[in-house]
Amino acid sequence: MTDNKLQCFDPFGQTNARQCANVHEPVAQPMTLVFQYATAGEMAQGPSSVLVRHLQDGNEYGFERIFRLLVRVPNKRVESWALYRRAREWDETDDIDPGCVLRHVVWDAAVDMANQTWLVGAGPTLAAVTRYVNAAECVDFGRLFGPLDRALVNGFVLSNRPRTQMPTWQEISLWRSRDWGLIDLAWHSTMENAAAEAAGFDVAGGIEGALRRSETAGTLVQTMKMVYPATPYLVLS
Repeated sequence: MTDNKLQCFDPFGQTNARQCANVHEPVAQPMTLVFQYATAGEMAQGPSSVLVRHLQDGNEYGFERIFRLLVRVPNKRVESWALYRRAREWDETDDIDPGCVLRHVVWDAAVDMANQTWLVGAGPTLAAVTRYVNAAECVDFGRLFGPLDRALVNGFVLSNRPRTQMPTWQEISLWRSRDWGLIDLAWHSTMENAAAEAAGFDVAGGIEGALRRSETAGTLVQTMKMVYPATPYLVLS
């Protein structure tokens, strides 16, 4: 029986691959509060793509990030949800691998601020889960992405948010890649696009649900490589 507790790190979280690695190893620098914030932010943004090698055929396939939602609560929390797939559009199916890679990251900044972990050279207190899931778990995302894509495709407009309806987060960013281009947006909580925000959080909820269901699925892939930009200030050891 496969023990899916034998999980590796990327380097701050769990995955269901037997091995994983960062493709570009950044140069380590002495940790400071500024570097810790930068490291946590970079890891929350996640890799640009994930290379997955399957157990069945031993072949390695590339999965591109097609969605990411990230929220920031200053001095308290940074949280992100991401989905990686071989096809950008949900009406397209990749015959080689119709599955997807899901990722959820939380940085508990309040803990690190209270403990001043950077003074002892420790990295940020990150909890990250990155898992490959099969096609059956990916089907429902086609429905979840519909409202999001409709909210973005005809132009993105922000309006002033009523003071009585301020969210718990202060900053939000939304990434969505399509066959025709890339949407990369960020805005402050004083502004809003209610349709895009609601649809984005629905996709995020779908990612969390699929990750919870995948916890008992065991090891599905041989290796998983996270492809990060080579940024010099990251401390990954």
